[in-house]
Amino acid sequence: MGTCPTSSDCDCSGLPLGSGALPTDLDGGVLFSVLIASLRHASTQILDASGVVQWCCSRCAPAHGIKGGIVGRPLGTFTPSAWATERTSCVVRACFENRTITLVGIVDGVRVITRFIPLPSDQGTPDRALLVMEQASPEEVERLMASSQDDAVWSSVHDLGPLDGLTARELEVLALLGQGQRTKEIAETLHRSVSTIDGHRERIGQKLGLNDRAELVSVARRAGLRLEDAEGMRVDLRAGLN
Repeated sequence: MGTCPTSSDCDCSGLPLGSGALPTDLDGGVLFSVLIASLRHASTQILDASGVVQWCCSRCAPAHGIKGGIVGRPLGTFTPSAWATERTSCVVRACFENRTITLVGIVDGVRVITRFIPLPSDQGTPDRALLVMEQASPEEVERLMASSQDDAVWSSVHDLGPLDGLTARELEVLALLGQGQRTKEIAETLHRSVSTIDGHRERIGQKLGLNDRAELVSVARRAGLRLEDAEGMRVDLRAGLN
C-alpha cells in the first residue's frame, strides 16, 4: 500500500502508526479495522490482558496529557487506577468470551463508546484486544439505554471535563433536562419542589456559562447523561499521570 493521503499520521504502510509498528501477527480484518477507525478519527490502541499498551495511534498520548510514548506501559501508570482497572477488565472479558465488548463512558464531557475487539495470539486464544474509542451520537446512546444487550457495559468512572464543577444533584437535573423532561417532571422524578429545580438549573447555567435551556439540553445530550452518572467516580484523564 502507498502512503495514505487522508492522514498526516500515516506512514508508508497506509496505517496510523502513532507509537511504533503494529504487531506483525495481526490478520487483514484487524488491520482493516484499524484503518477504518483512523479514517473515522477514532482513538485506537491494543491492550493486553494484563493492562499493558502494546500499540496505540497518535491520538492516545495527547488525550491523556502525555508528551512521551505509552507503548509498553501499563495503563495504570498514566491513567487513574479505577479507569485502568475498568478497561483492563473489559479486555479480559472480551478475551475470555472471545467477542466484542462495548464500554459506554464519558470523556471530557462527551459520551464515547469503546469497543474491545479480541485479537488472536500464537496459541489461538485471544490474550489482547483492539480498543476503538469514538464519540457516540445522542441517538446511539438512546438505543443503548433502551437495549438490554449484555455486551454493553456502562462505565462507572467518568471524565466529566467541563461538567466536573457540577454537584451530583446538578448532574441529575442536567441529565433529566437532556432526556426531555420539563421542570415539573424533574421535580417529581427527584422528589423536590419546582422552585428547588429552578434554582439548580440556574446554578448549572452559571457554572457552564449558559443561559438558554436549549444549550443546556445540547450539553446534556452530548454527554449522554443518565441519572446513574451522578454517582460515578470522577477522574481527569488530562492530569497526565507519569
